[in-house]
Amino acid sequence: LLISSILAFSALTFSSYMTGPANNSIGNVTGSPKANGTCAQAGCHSGGVFTAPSGTIELRKKSTGLNGPLVTSYEAGEVYYVTLTGAATSSHFGFQTVALKKSDSSEVGTYGGFSANAHGYPSAIPTIAEHKVPVAKTALDMFETKFEWTAPSSGVGAITMYAIFTAVNNDGLSTGDVVGTTFSLNLVDKTSVGQVSKEVVFKTYPNPVQDILTLDMNKAEEGYYDITVYSYTGAIVSQSKLYISPAKYTGTFNTSNWAPGNYFMQIHKDGSTRVMPIVKQ
Repeated sequence: LLISSILAFSALTFSSYMTGPANNSIGNVTGSPKANGTCAQAGCHSGGVFTAPSGTIELRKKSTGLNGPLVTSYEAGEVYYVTLTGAATSSHFGFQTVALKKSDSSEVGTYGGFSANAHGYPSAIPTIAEHKVPVAKTALDMFETKFEWTAPSSGVGAITMYAIFTAVNNDGLSTGDVVGTTFSLNLVDKTSVGQVSKEVVFKTYPNPVQDILTLDMNKAEEGYYDITVYSYTGAIVSQSKLYISPAKYTGTFNTSNWAPGNYFMQIHKDGSTRVMPIVKQ
């Protein structure tokens, strides 16, 4: 009888976590700064044979729709669609997400727009989003969940959104599951983009150029930049995207087929634009 009681209590404890760790007093377990670790700890999930799930976070303005352009910045008070996507060999998964202010790791923004298998914590003003029940894979054999995030009412500087998946066997117990690794998305405060762009040092060289032009964007924020080159008459000569990161601030462009003359290179990201004059010899 004692053994049966212990087993029943254990099953109740473990199955209660099925509705999400934060909603069961465990709090943030995304592995982010100030988190209570992850669910890969004693008394939580372990012992699975699945591949460890990884994932990505995608953010889109709600006003542009679920298929709108991806963004890596936020505007105060704006509502965004959040899409978490991942993969593992299990049939079901759990998840948790939180957005933290980069300067002090405090929770910012609120979550909502949940499907039937997800909810937020605390319920009145949710700053954490997580599963409500184990979520089944999609028809494409992927982990995927979508909900909304409302940015803070005023700009708070850089924000990082953290998330984590757990691959589960959906038996209501903590054994036989595998906790994934933390993944994240860095968001720039768009209210400060204008100031940030003023600090970026743009250089093109050699200028005049013959065959290969280098664009140097020292101090530029990480992300994709739209690069459009116009002739002196306004005709588009080339269009491309350039990814800038802390490890790579430069991009090169083949100008060998440009006719000699004057050109303008337009550099655009998140509503901020710079134009650089180019001379082709």
